[in-house]
Amino acid sequence: MPQAVFITGEATIEVKEVAKLSPGPGQVLVRVHAAGLNPADWKMAHMLWQVALDTIPGSDFAGTIEEIGSAVPDGVHSIGKRVAGGVYGYQRKFDNLPPLGAFSEYVVVDADLVWAIPDNMTYEVATTQTLAALTAAQILWQSLNAPTPEAPAKEPTPLLVWSAASGVGHWLLQFAHLSGLKVYATASQKHSERLKALGAVDVFDYRDPEAGKKIFAATKGSLTQIAVAETTQDDVVNIINAFGDNGGIFAACAPFLQMPNSTKPVEFVPSIVMTLYGEPLAPPFNIPALPEHRAAAAVFIKRIEKLVSEGKISTLPVRVFNGLESVWQGMEELRTGKVSGERIAFKIVA
Repeated sequence: MPQAVFITGEATIEVKEVAKLSPGPGQVLVRVHAAGLNPADWKMAHMLWQVALDTIPGSDFAGTIEEIGSAVPDGVHSIGKRVAGGVYGYQRKFDNLPPLGAFSEYVVVDADLVWAIPDNMTYEVATTQTLAALTAAQILWQSLNAPTPEAPAKEPTPLLVWSAASGVGHWLLQFAHLSGLKVYATASQKHSERLKALGAVDVFDYRDPEAGKKIFAATKGSLTQIAVAETTQDDVVNIINAFGDNGGIFAACAPFLQMPNSTKPVEFVPSIVMTLYGEPLAPPFNIPALPEHRAAAAVFIKRIEKLVSEGKISTLPVRVFNGLESVWQGMEELRTGKVSGERIAFKIVA
């Protein structure tokens, strides 16, 4: 039988056998060659293990299509096609459905939520892209309603990408640059030149307590939109300081941030990428299914596929671990801050 990683207790995971799933209407079955690691994965195992008990963690996967379900239009996919995508299996526990997650030898996924891997990209690189790219797309094109690469900005409107060297930030910077925005960024200074090469006008050290004020000066108080890839509550005031006096939209994939009192009017728009899968979100989110988000996800996936196939996206370096047995090691590397300017992937098929 196929194998998968399960959360079996507090900070405890195990590799177990699992029934092989079959694709439903509009779905494909993918043999997973590599799975990617995201911050949510270790948080589920450490912080939310009680509600995540007996679920398969992992969202990002890359592999080959092994079976195509009914209602998938002819010619869209083929057996053996190399694809990457993301899954959200956590909710299935609450719907009494078989477990599903990327840290597994097989996944089923909606056919319009996978993208074709170009021939010059490995499974290990491809598997670290989807969730970060979708999160960046949601922040930029849903939360901020920014221009797109198909209809770029006519004027170079400033945008700040906070934590631009992270997985999400890397995509945010490139999406924004390709959409014609004037992008300022924060990151560790060791990543400064690389981020400038990707389109950042200037890069500020996110650890500098005066970074926000320096960005305010650099943008001459004109900043009205900030896209936050990663942050903590301690950074919020510093980030807000970057806004012009009229404030603006603070969009972040950190839904539990609290906005402090400020003389600048700030609209906080949290981004929760899992809403793009069209499923209701169980605790701690308690969000109903959002059909408009599911429709947007299909658009975003097509855009990601196009930009990647055209060679317009630069990817972060990937550190590869071997096998499902190495998932815990990778989680701990990420949890303890030993991952910077790179992504982690697990090779599932040798």
